[in-house]
Amino acid sequence: MLPHGESGSAFRIVPSREFGLQHFRYHEPQFFPERRLPEYALVCCFAGQINVLEDGRSITLHAGDMMVGHPGLMRGSTYVPHNGPCEGATAIIGTKVMERALADVRVAPEGLAALLGGTLHEPRLVAQMKAATAAVSAPRPGVDSYIEGYLRQFLVDLLWQWPTANIRPQRLTTEQLLSRQHFVQAVEFMHQCGKEDFAVDTLCEVVGVSGAHFRRLLHASARQSPLELYNNVLIHRAEQMLRADTGVKQVAYGLGFPSPSQFGKLFRRMTGYSPSEYQERSQAGLACPPAQGSTKPLISAASY
Repeated sequence: MLPHGESGSAFRIVPSREFGLQHFRYHEPQFFPERRLPEYALVCCFAGQINVLEDGRSITLHAGDMMVGHPGLMRGSTYVPHNGPCEGATAIIGTKVMERALADVRVAPEGLAALLGGTLHEPRLVAQMKAATAAVSAPRPGVDSYIEGYLRQFLVDLLWQWPTANIRPQRLTTEQLLSRQHFVQAVEFMHQCGKEDFAVDTLCEVVGVSGAHFRRLLHASARQSPLELYNNVLIHRAEQMLRADTGVKQVAYGLGFPSPSQFGKLFRRMTGYSPSEYQERSQAGLACPPAQGSTKPLISAASY
């Protein structure tokens, strides 16, 4: 789905919106703040490392691993390259489809959803997902039917392989939230946008959602405004650069701040430290609190 070597993600969502496929490839660490999403996400790691915090549970995926992200639960993630890009695919499954599959495989009563805990190391399924992702990379008639048919089969195969002891049937409450596609597109835009260039109207135009609708869904999903979420992503990028021993002025101007003093004010407000204090503590191996809304406790400096 993504052109060879390109960084970012690409989505294909079928018209019913019950199924979708995301292909991602990141050459630099990519941070996604915590949020709630309305769909199940079946994440397959092809290469690199994916660190996830969902509902207080820390999960790490390496090549050949899979996990299930659940609708309505707070989830944040960081994609970390290792000897090449971090790459993988995520199958997006609607809650009603998942409920029917759980009942069909007889691991949950009809009408109930489930939490699928832990991870599954199943290179065979991950290789199949990689092949399916490649198969839909070129636009052709019937792609939507192929995705829906493939993901129905993949979901049943996944449930057959998932340890029964790690499946907990329960009713998951959902509400109208920002979709995975729109959230990912928004955060990827934020990673590329400098401070002085950031505008919510431009962001909404890129995502393809009206301003009022985006603000409402984002607040329901992440409990943050677009500017708060952007600042969270921006300061996380600054922390990476400071831990890599980049000079404070270089970090400030590299992130698009008009002056180092304005950068310092925002950084202190969000972390409790000035940029130079933060850098000194990280170099000394001293712990620093995470930026507001960050999943940074999952990630060591060595990961970068």
